Amino acid sequence: MKRRTFVKLGSAAYAASLLPFSCMSQNESVAKMGLQLYTVRDAMERDVLGTLKALKVMGYTNFESYGYDALNKTYYGMSPEQFKNMLDELELSTDSGHYGFADYLWSSKEELLAYTDACIEGASRLGDEFIVWPIVREADRNPEGFKKLAEQLSIIGERASAAGMGFAYHNFGYEFVQYDEFIPYQYIIQQTDPAKVKLEVDFYWVARAGMYTPKEIIELAPGRFPLWHIKDMDKVTQDYTELGNGSIDYKRLMPDPDRAGLKHHYIEQGGNFAQDSMSSVAQSAQYFKKELTHLMKKIGLWSSTALVTGNMIGSGIFLLPATLAAFGGIGLMGWLYSAIGALLFTLVFRQLSQRLPETIGGPYAYVKFMLGDFWGFLVGWGYWVSIWCTNAAIAVAFVGYLSVFIPEINHNTPLAISCGLGAIWGLSAVNSLSIRTVAWVQKITTVLKLLPILAIGFIGIFYIDWSLINFDNLSGQSDFQAISAVTTLTLFAFLGLESATVASGRTKNAAKTVGQAGMIALGITGVTYILSSVAIFGILPPEVLQDSSAPFADAASVFWGEKAKYIVAAGAIAATLGALNGWLLIQGQIPLASAQDGLFPKIFARVNRHGAPIIGIAISSVLASTVLTFRFSEQLAQVFGFMMNLSTLSVLTPYLMTIISLLLLLKKDAIPNRMMQAVSYLSIAFCLWIIYGCGLEVVAYGSLLVLAGIFIYFTVIKSKK
Repeated sequence: MKRRTFVKLGSAAYAASLLPFSCMSQNESVAKMGLQLYTVRDAMERDVLGTLKALKVMGYTNFESYGYDALNKTYYGMSPEQFKNMLDELELSTDSGHYGFADYLWSSKEELLAYTDACIEGASRLGDEFIVWPIVREADRNPEGFKKLAEQLSIIGERASAAGMGFAYHNFGYEFVQYDEFIPYQYIIQQTDPAKVKLEVDFYWVARAGMYTPKEIIELAPGRFPLWHIKDMDKVTQDYTELGNGSIDYKRLMPDPDRAGLKHHYIEQGGNFAQDSMSSVAQSAQYFKKELTHLMKKIGLWSSTALVTGNMIGSGIFLLPATLAAFGGIGLMGWLYSAIGALLFTLVFRQLSQRLPETIGGPYAYVKFMLGDFWGFLVGWGYWVSIWCTNAAIAVAFVGYLSVFIPEINHNTPLAISCGLGAIWGLSAVNSLSIRTVAWVQKITTVLKLLPILAIGFIGIFYIDWSLINFDNLSGQSDFQAISAVTTLTLFAFLGLESATVASGRTKNAAKTVGQAGMIALGITGVTYILSSVAIFGILPPEVLQDSSAPFADAASVFWGEKAKYIVAAGAIAATLGALNGWLLIQGQIPLASAQDGLFPKIFARVNRHGAPIIGIAISSVLASTVLTFRFSEQLAQVFGFMMNLSTLSVLTPYLMTIISLLLLLKKDAIPNRMMQAVSYLSIAFCLWIIYGCGLEVVAYGSLLVLAGIFIYFTVIKSKK
């Protein structure tokens, strides 16, 4: 087998950027934080009980033992029952243990089995699930030794399996040394029974050996890695170091727990402590809980649905009715056609999630896998441009609802621009801080953003003056041109429908769940949008609506009174700030992930002491501010419409490339899938229609942005490769 056996399928950083604020419930089956007790061996020798109490305070709940005395049948000088009682009283546990099998590599079968039986007895009395062969002596690290090792592993695995005990082999780096065509680790995998000999993967030694990444090692034997050792590697010396201090980017490279067959994971640091072992494991625990815990979990159907729904229902809807009103009642037709287009896109993404369920990164991963780096870059570029254009549009919506409290904004362009820029840069500052600060802001505003939409949509429907509902075209354009324009505008509100595919690799039963979540979320979002828009069109006359800077607030004042106007406006302000906060986070994370993959300039990979991609956030905010300032001389609804169209046009590049990727996959089928081929071609036709609907000015700006991306790729990125 070659050094690289498969193509990496995407960017975990991108997926992680979308997950924390949209998914409230996750699978806790592998959420426990474990520790290999060898890390704190000095502390365990001094005071077992005191050490365990301190580890519990740090957040460790389960352990892997070491140093079993098979002759005296003791762990740390105690019988298995005594040690287990101590753990039970502290509400802690052990799951596995390292045993001295290395001394029995060349022993007879009888001697090996006698020692194996002693280990099984001790582990059973302790309540463990696994016994582990942890190391090979230096003198035996040669082809003959590894061939003998495979024989002995099979013998132990057979005995352990018969006793109802799991057995695993723990790797170092020497198993990846290549002796001509012989690679020890591959030999061990091939020559042992997957059902009886499992693998405890040590990601530090995998990374140090350099033959595979943590994700790639799992692909050698999916489902065979129930035990993980998680530790970091010093950036200079390559020695052990505390999690977060080293060069192993677990946030990007952490394997899929289900794909691996993970049951228990343990933080470990064999030495090279910054101060002492206990201080180091405390630091590693803090980093793990803050940065890595969510990567060990998988989301289910409803969490996946919440992810998609939360990312689609944003601030765009708050000013959209005023923008549509300029076209007359025909603006409502846009929702019908954009919903059909969104359904086509959802079917495309569902099909891809079924065919490539283990990917992380959605469109970016699909396109990079099928078409290569350049097209993968264009997908990342398109998303990035779309996001900072979206942030400019959100800032406009924020200014519109702020005008309810500060009416002067409607007549003072410099003041309006200043308020919009203040929102962008104020929340950019928040995003430069700890992720917990960002999350705190987001959790509050996520709840608040739904209240005005639901209130108008589900209560306002009873106050509609149905004589105001019509499909008149007041735009002065042909009906086709008007419908094209309003469909383009309303499609903006559905962007984010691919969110579940971005997190596909972190979703339970992704091949089924991702598609279901997309369809359910589309239904929820579509109904919510249409109800609220119909209510507003039926409450406010067209001439009032198209001049409104806060349509939801103005509609609320009609049936609830003037006070309701301010309450709804306040909710809308919170919603726009929440949306801006969340997308500012992602506008830094997408170029960060792409830069780490070598597909964006390296400057975007720089982070501050809080781990925030501060350069990427700043550059993106400068661009959003430029667009905002440049366009603000027009009417508020027109400014908003331009920015929405530019954002929609930018995201069509990822959508088009994703559809083409699906078509390439479909061509490989032995039996053609005519339905999905038809859906794919209809989706492409819809994309082309939306490009037409964007208008010549927006297409011109969008083309310049795409050309700028191509220039950057070939002059800055490709040249360095």
